[in-house]
Amino acid sequence: MIYGLAIPNNDIKDRIKELVEISDTTYCITTDPTEEEIELWRVIYGIDIQPIPIVINDIQGALLHNSDFTKITCYELTNLTISGTLEIPDRTFAVPIRRDDGRLFLFPANVVNGEFSTVINIPTTGQFIYSDVECNIDLPEGTFTVDTLKIDCLRNTQ
Repeated sequence: MIYGLAIPNNDIKDRIKELVEISDTTYCITTDPTEEEIELWRVIYGIDIQPIPIVINDIQGALLHNSDFTKITCYELTNLTISGTLEIPDRTFAVPIRRDDGRLFLFPANVVNGEFSTVINIPTTGQFIYSDVECNIDLPEGTFTVDTLKIDCLRNTQ
Protein backbone atom coordinates (compact mmCIF):
# COMPACT_ATOMS: atom_id res chain seq x y z
CA MET A 1 0.00 0.00 0.00
CA ILE A 2 1.22 3.48 -0.79
CA TYR A 3 0.18 6.59 1.07
CA GLY A 4 0.47 10.23 0.21
CA LEU A 5 0.80 12.47 3.24
CA ALA A 6 0.45 16.21 2.66
CA ILE A 7 3.32 18.05 4.35
CA PRO A 8 2.12 21.34 5.88
CA ASN A 9 5.35 23.32 6.28
CA ASN A 10 9.02 23.49 5.30
CA ASP A 11 10.35 22.66 8.81
CA ILE A 12 8.92 19.16 8.54
CA LYS A 13 10.12 18.69 4.95
CA ASP A 14 13.73 18.72 6.18
CA ARG A 15 13.04 15.75 8.47
CA ILE A 16 11.35 13.50 5.90
CA LYS A 17 13.41 11.81 3.22
CA GLU A 18 11.12 10.86 0.32
CA LEU A 19 9.01 13.79 -0.90
CA VAL A 20 7.02 14.36 -4.07
CA GLU A 21 5.59 17.67 -5.34
CA ILE A 22 2.11 17.42 -6.93
CA SER A 23 0.20 20.56 -7.91
CA ASP A 24 1.93 22.83 -5.37
CA THR A 25 1.47 20.34 -2.51
CA THR A 26 4.34 18.34 -1.07
CA TYR A 27 3.62 14.70 -0.24
CA CYS A 28 5.62 12.14 1.71
CA ILE A 29 5.39 8.79 -0.05
CA THR A 30 5.64 5.79 2.23
CA THR A 31 4.73 2.12 2.15
CA ASP A 32 2.53 0.23 4.61
CA PRO A 33 2.53 2.50 7.67
CA THR A 34 0.69 1.17 10.69
CA GLU A 35 -2.35 3.01 12.04
CA GLU A 36 -0.16 4.02 15.00
CA GLU A 37 2.46 5.52 12.67
CA ILE A 38 -0.22 7.46 10.79
CA GLU A 39 -1.59 8.83 14.08
CA LEU A 40 1.95 9.68 15.21
CA TRP A 41 2.56 11.65 12.00
CA ARG A 42 -0.68 13.53 12.62
CA VAL A 43 0.20 14.42 16.20
CA ILE A 44 3.97 15.04 16.03
CA TYR A 45 4.33 16.46 12.55
CA GLY A 46 0.87 17.94 12.08
CA ILE A 47 0.54 15.97 8.86
CA ASP A 48 -2.92 15.82 7.39
CA ILE A 49 -3.37 12.72 5.26
CA GLN A 50 -4.67 13.80 1.86
CA PRO A 51 -6.04 11.30 -0.65
CA ILE A 52 -3.97 10.88 -3.81
CA PRO A 53 -6.09 11.82 -6.84
CA ILE A 54 -6.74 9.31 -9.62
CA VAL A 55 -7.45 11.47 -12.68
CA ILE A 56 -9.04 9.79 -15.70
CA ASN A 57 -8.26 11.71 -18.89
CA ASP A 58 -8.92 9.22 -21.70
CA ILE A 59 -11.28 6.37 -22.51
CA GLN A 60 -10.99 4.29 -25.67
CA GLY A 61 -13.40 1.62 -26.96
CA ALA A 62 -16.64 2.93 -25.46
CA LEU A 63 -19.84 3.54 -27.42
CA LEU A 64 -20.21 6.85 -25.57
CA HIS A 65 -18.56 8.75 -22.76
CA ASN A 66 -19.02 12.26 -21.41
CA SER A 67 -16.35 14.94 -21.55
CA ASP A 68 -15.27 14.61 -17.91
CA PHE A 69 -14.98 10.80 -18.15
CA THR A 70 -17.51 10.06 -15.41
CA LYS A 71 -20.10 8.24 -17.55
CA ILE A 72 -19.41 5.43 -20.04
CA THR A 73 -21.73 3.36 -22.18
CA CYS A 74 -20.24 0.19 -23.68
CA TYR A 75 -21.11 -3.30 -24.87
CA GLU A 76 -20.31 -6.37 -22.80
CA LEU A 77 -17.12 -8.22 -23.73
CA THR A 78 -15.58 -5.10 -25.27
CA ASN A 79 -12.12 -3.86 -24.34
CA LEU A 80 -12.19 -0.40 -22.76
CA THR A 81 -8.86 1.30 -22.22
CA ILE A 82 -9.00 3.82 -19.39
CA SER A 83 -5.96 6.00 -18.74
CA GLY A 84 -4.93 9.05 -16.80
CA THR A 85 -2.61 10.28 -14.08
CA LEU A 86 -1.80 8.75 -10.70
CA GLU A 87 1.23 10.18 -8.92
CA ILE A 88 2.55 7.07 -7.19
CA PRO A 89 5.69 5.00 -7.81
CA ASP A 90 5.55 2.59 -10.76
CA ARG A 91 3.53 -0.52 -9.98
CA THR A 92 0.75 -2.86 -11.04
CA PHE A 93 -2.44 -3.02 -8.97
CA ALA A 94 -6.05 -4.24 -9.14
CA VAL A 95 -8.90 -1.95 -10.17
CA PRO A 96 -12.13 -3.13 -8.48
CA ILE A 97 -15.30 -2.17 -10.36
CA ARG A 98 -18.61 -2.87 -8.60
CA ARG A 99 -21.74 -4.06 -10.39
CA ASP A 100 -25.11 -2.82 -9.15
CA ASP A 101 -25.69 -6.18 -7.40
CA GLY A 102 -22.53 -5.61 -5.30
CA ARG A 103 -20.28 -8.08 -7.13
CA LEU A 104 -16.71 -6.87 -7.70
CA PHE A 105 -14.85 -7.31 -10.98
CA LEU A 106 -11.07 -6.87 -10.81
CA PHE A 107 -8.90 -5.62 -13.66
CA PRO A 108 -5.12 -5.03 -13.72
CA ALA A 109 -3.75 -1.50 -14.03
CA ASN A 110 -0.20 -0.27 -14.48
CA VAL A 111 1.36 2.99 -13.37
CA VAL A 112 4.51 4.15 -15.15
CA ASN A 113 5.97 7.62 -14.57
CA GLY A 114 2.75 8.90 -13.00
CA GLU A 115 0.55 7.69 -15.88
CA PHE A 116 -1.87 4.79 -15.41
CA SER A 117 -3.62 2.57 -17.90
CA THR A 118 -6.06 -0.30 -17.52
CA VAL A 119 -7.99 -2.41 -19.99
CA ILE A 120 -11.32 -3.56 -18.67
CA ASN A 121 -13.59 -6.04 -20.40
CA ILE A 122 -16.89 -6.42 -18.59
CA PRO A 123 -18.28 -9.92 -19.16
CA THR A 124 -21.93 -9.18 -18.46
CA THR A 125 -24.52 -6.43 -18.68
CA GLY A 126 -25.47 -4.08 -15.88
CA GLN A 127 -24.52 -0.83 -14.26
CA PHE A 128 -21.04 -0.61 -12.80
CA ILE A 129 -19.33 1.97 -10.64
CA TYR A 130 -15.80 2.99 -9.70
CA SER A 131 -15.71 5.54 -6.88
CA ASP A 132 -13.74 6.45 -3.76
CA VAL A 133 -15.21 3.35 -2.10
CA GLU A 134 -13.91 0.98 -4.77
CA CYS A 135 -10.49 2.62 -5.25
CA ASN A 136 -9.84 2.27 -1.50
CA ILE A 137 -10.88 -1.37 -1.08
CA ASP A 138 -8.34 -3.12 1.17
CA LEU A 139 -6.67 0.25 1.86
CA PRO A 140 -7.12 2.71 4.72
CA GLU A 141 -10.03 5.07 4.09
CA GLY A 142 -9.02 8.11 2.05
CA THR A 143 -5.83 6.74 0.48
CA PHE A 144 -7.05 7.61 -3.03
CA THR A 145 -9.82 9.73 -4.50
CA VAL A 146 -11.45 9.60 -7.94
CA ASP A 147 -14.39 11.29 -9.63
CA THR A 148 -17.07 8.61 -9.62
CA LEU A 149 -17.14 6.66 -12.88
CA LYS A 150 -20.45 5.06 -13.88
CA ILE A 151 -20.47 2.41 -16.62
CA ASP A 152 -23.62 1.21 -18.36
CA CYS A 153 -22.76 -2.09 -19.99
CA LEU A 154 -25.24 -3.15 -22.69
CA ARG A 155 -25.96 -6.59 -24.09
CA ASN A 156 -24.28 -6.98 -27.47
CA THR A 157 -27.03 -8.29 -29.76
CA GLN A 158 -25.14 -7.89 -33.00
